[in-house]
Amino acid sequence: YGGGGLGAINVTEPTNPVLLGHVTHATLAGAYSVAANPHGQYVFVSGFSNNCVVAVDAADLSNLEVTGSICDTKLHGVQQLALSSDGLFVYVVAAYADAFAVVDVGTDASQPTICGYLTGITIMDYPQGLAVSPDGNIVYVTGAFSNSLVGIDVRNATHPTVAMSLSATASGFDHPMAVSVSKDGNTVFVASRYSDSLAAVSYTHLTLPTKRIV
Repeated sequence: YGGGGLGAINVTEPTNPVLLGHVTHATLAGAYSVAANPHGQYVFVSGFSNNCVVAVDAADLSNLEVTGSICDTKLHGVQQLALSSDGLFVYVVAAYADAFAVVDVGTDASQPTICGYLTGITIMDYPQGLAVSPDGNIVYVTGAFSNSLVGIDVRNATHPTVAMSLSATASGFDHPMAVSVSKDGNTVFVASRYSDSLAAVSYTHLTLPTKRIV
């Protein structure tokens, strides 16, 4: 988190990991989250310190190269990111901007650009975690300060919209941080820091969590 680099590690032998390559760059300062595109040679990294989403060419793992970035106040406090299933977009949450952004990496993966943006949503205060539904239509985001789970419809990448939300009235949602979606897409799991809990939210009944594990 405090550094400014990305490393590639060979884990073919888990008991003997080997560092293959490493790159440092100003845009990678405060590197926070990383996602590798399974459809191409690029890896995308969030640079918290300078509000950046960075494209790294990983075709040669021994010679990682930063090829481009988008650094913008719209991404103030950028933290978690995730790739769309087709590898064309990077979804990003920016905690200090209370924002969700869609970054186009399909037009030119080496030069990411913001194509969709959503902010000013009171139920998405200080967004932290995000996870993409298996069908790629919804990105789930946790709002740490609003104690909420928000589902964002990203079928139109240039115009993301809030499709659902689950507010602080739900039991167990106290500073929700991480989120994950089940393989079948029917359940969303939310981990909350201050309630020391995991909530499971039914995909078809989005008003209440159906299970709480403490």
